[in-house]
Amino acid sequence: MRLGVPKEIKNHEYRVGLVPSSVRKLVYYGHQVYVETNAGLGAGMNDADYPAAGATILYFCLTCSEFVAFKPIFVFISFKSKVALLRSA
Repeated sequence: MRLGVPKEIKNHEYRVGLVPSSVRKLVYYGHQVYVETNAGLGAGMNDADYPAAGATILYFCLTCSEFVAFKPIFVFISFKSKVALLRSA
């Protein structure tokens, strides 16, 4: 299963959909995890933490429609991020 973790866009939203320890468990069980660059920054996790746990960081700037076309199951915190991502697809 592919899981995508986009960066949250809501003001003052510092949480992230998956932390590196969760990513490690998901990857261990055979899932593919893709994390948008700087997604965990507000929660104190940098981009290097995620590949160390087995995720792939999407460093290049994806438009929302490209991220949706990638067809992962998304892991969101805020509803606003979900609506923005789906509207742009």
